[in-house]
Amino acid sequence: MRKFGQISNKLWKSKKFNILKSDGAKLFYIYCHSCQHGNAAGCFWLPLGYISTDLGKPIDKVKEVVQECVDVGLIFYNWDKSFIRICKFLPLNPIRNAKHGQGVVNPALDAPSGLNIHELFQELAKEKYILENDILKDTVLNWIKDNPHASLLIQIILLIQIIILILIPWLSRRKY
Repeated sequence: MRKFGQISNKLWKSKKFNILKSDGAKLFYIYCHSCQHGNAAGCFWLPLGYISTDLGKPIDKVKEVVQECVDVGLIFYNWDKSFIRICKFLPLNPIRNAKHGQGVVNPALDAPSGLNIHELFQELAKEKYILENDILKDTVLNWIKDNPHASLLIQIILLIQIIILILIPWLSRRKY
C-alpha cells in the first residue's frame, strides 16, 4: 500500500473543505487523494473521463465538482492538459526519504502551467530529505532560481536551511 495520499482526520474541520456545498465535490476531493491515478506529488494527469468512470458521474457533473474544488482553493486544475494539483499536499504527505523525494520532484518538473507549481516547489524547499540530497536540492534550487514565480523570501529560507545543514555537522565535530 502506498504511503502518500492519506487523508487526515483534520479534513472534516477544514474551512475550505466545509465551504464545499455539494457532497459530490467533497467526494471528488477525497477521491483526488486516494485514486489510483495519484502520485507522491499530488500533481498528476486526471482526465475528466477517468473521474466520470471512477465515480460513476456524468461529465457535466464532474466539471461542476472539479470547478467547485478549484473555486475554494483545494485544487488547481489545468482544463486543457487534464492535470490536477492538490493544494498543500506535501504538508499532509511529507517526504519520508530521498527516493520518495525523487518521486515528488519528477512529476513537479513535468507538470504543465496553470497549476501554481511554484507553491509546490516552495513546499519542497522546506523538506528535510530534499535538502539532504545534493541532486534533489540542486534540482529544486535551480527550479526556484530559474523560475520567476519563486519569491525572494523562499530563496532566503532555503539558503538558511542549507547553511544550518552545513553548520550542524561542522559544529558537532568541534571540540570546545
